[in-house]
Amino acid sequence: MTRGDRSPERPDPLVDRDLEMRLLRDQVQSVAQGGYGRAALLVGESGVGKSRLATEAAQIARGLGVQVIVAHCVGRGAEPLLPLKEGLSVHLGRSPERIRRMLLGASAGLIESLPFVGRFLGAVGKGMRDHGNFESAALNGVYEELARVIVGLSEKHGLCLVVEDLHAADQDTLYFLHYLLKKVRTRRIVVVVTVQEEQLGEVPALADLLAQWTAAGDAMVTVLPLERAHVGQYAQMALATGEAVPPTTPR
Repeated sequence: MTRGDRSPERPDPLVDRDLEMRLLRDQVQSVAQGGYGRAALLVGESGVGKSRLATEAAQIARGLGVQVIVAHCVGRGAEPLLPLKEGLSVHLGRSPERIRRMLLGASAGLIESLPFVGRFLGAVGKGMRDHGNFESAALNGVYEELARVIVGLSEKHGLCLVVEDLHAADQDTLYFLHYLLKKVRTRRIVVVVTVQEEQLGEVPALADLLAQWTAAGDAMVTVLPLERAHVGQYAQMALATGEAVPPTTPR
């Protein structure tokens, strides 16, 4: 069973992740209670459990009434900002009236961003590609407007932004996240990012940014494989729920 096939009511068992979950829970609870969040950078080998932790953080956020946006990076050659575009589409919907209601429900001031959101969820990718690179896109105000929307969505209830597989991000998504993190350190936003450690050598810009983010106070968590005893515990829990035990370390 793949990650996409798994029912949200029956997630993978979570074993021996107390320290990681404490950090994520503390961050989410902070924004739920009106405080400020930070980024939690989950770095580790493929299949080690980063996505499972990110999913748990999102579930905790929803349970506390915090809004959740999930963005999945699909490749460095993808349409600019496609993960954010798709994540916002799922969160806000594609109907103009539903988008309007969602923006008004988050912050009355966001109604001014309705034209931008409509363009962004439509043909913004082509327009940004015509400009050539992330610097020109940022100068044209796309980064600023998108950050304004994301910050606005956090105002009433807080926001958990999950960015999966950042090593596979297009250039604009990577640099937009850098732009956003500078703006949200005093906002009700927690950002949870997953990165495959073995891919960092292929994306030196990301390795550079991870160093900058941790220097600025964001938490980088190295997610290690389970110890042998905990793999056995995981298998027992998985069998008890009727799930097939994957051949590799649980993700």
